[in-house]
Amino acid sequence: MDINKDIFPKRLKQVMEENNQTTYTIAELLHLTPATISRYINGQMSPKITAIEALAIHFNINPAWLMGYNVQKESLTSDSKYFVDYYRKEQNVKKYITETYGKNAVELLQDYSELNDTGKFEANKRVRELTYVDDYLLSPIKDKDIDFEIIDMAAHDDYNAITEDPFNAIDDIKGILKKAEQQRKNKGK
Repeated sequence: MDINKDIFPKRLKQVMEENNQTTYTIAELLHLTPATISRYINGQMSPKITAIEALAIHFNINPAWLMGYNVQKESLTSDSKYFVDYYRKEQNVKKYITETYGKNAVELLQDYSELNDTGKFEANKRVRELTYVDDYLLSPIKDKDIDFEIIDMAAHDDYNAITEDPFNAIDDIKGILKKAEQQRKNKGK
């Protein structure tokens, strides 16, 4: 749940005017500079959730409304507090993922979450494929005796061996590997 960068500045300005507040009084409330509050009002910058929560409490409004959502402007209720807590947790998770896995990881997870079970299974296969190519790895593959034909067989549906059921996929891959090993032994005879 993100802040609507078009609506938030208008609503902040609206509640400030309704309550005869200035950038200076809001800056003092939030322990920020008046310039930062001006940036919020001009849409040049979005506040952190803690600032939105403080504003919602100060103006006795729903933080979701202030953020630009199509909800009642009503005072802060237990539902609104839940929303703020949820948003804060979501932002912390996004921050952790970004710091741990890089800035594109959150976007990747958001895209992944839109997939159905079959799409997720296919995405997992593709990512797993990339882990067998040195060009895409942080550190090179140690075992250079990997048979990439086997990996190709295991990863693609061209061989009609992989089931669409992810729970049976491991058994299918084991079967392919066993069959490929047998073919390799037969070539050596």
